[in-house]
Amino acid sequence: MKKILLLTAAMTCFFSCSSSPYNYTVDPTPIVKGKTKYSVKNVTVKLKTFGIKITKDSEVKGYLSEADMAKVFKEKITDNLKKKNILDSDQSNGYTLSIDIDYKRNFAVNSNKTLHPDFSFAYSVQRDGKSVVSYASGARTFSGFALYAEILSTGSSDINPEKEMEYIERISGFIVNGYGGITEIGK
Repeated sequence: MKKILLLTAAMTCFFSCSSSPYNYTVDPTPIVKGKTKYSVKNVTVKLKTFGIKITKDSEVKGYLSEADMAKVFKEKITDNLKKKNILDSDQSNGYTLSIDIDYKRNFAVNSNKTLHPDFSFAYSVQRDGKSVVSYASGARTFSGFALYAEILSTGSSDINPEKEMEYIERISGFIVNGYGGITEIGK
């Protein structure tokens, strides 16, 4: 029985340690983890709404449009890259990021107030117009302690349009620093 457990543990470690969430298209990768600098070429947002009875439009009065949300995401992601000292502000390094974000606003029933968003993202790093590495996340949401803290701080899980900016900032930080984040690319 001990042999089976040891073999299972070794296999689990081997497969989890040897796999990477990134799709490297250049091998070996020229990217050095935590050192390579990037410029943000573009950010696109695909905005969906869920649960709203007032309108089926993706734009709801008081909330950011897709285009405006993309601008804010680009600004926040750039800020996070700068904080980590991996922003190529003069674009001399040649590594550019293209980021796609799927963002779903979850509206409370018969309300124009939103609950926590669901999101996913994908990005590609290019150099000289050729892909070097890419990553695509699965569907994500805010849950657990973070959502519980949100409910406690607001008195309900309803938030207003201004609160959405906090979620955009958190998601931007996650794209840069979280699992599959830009800071983790490279060897």
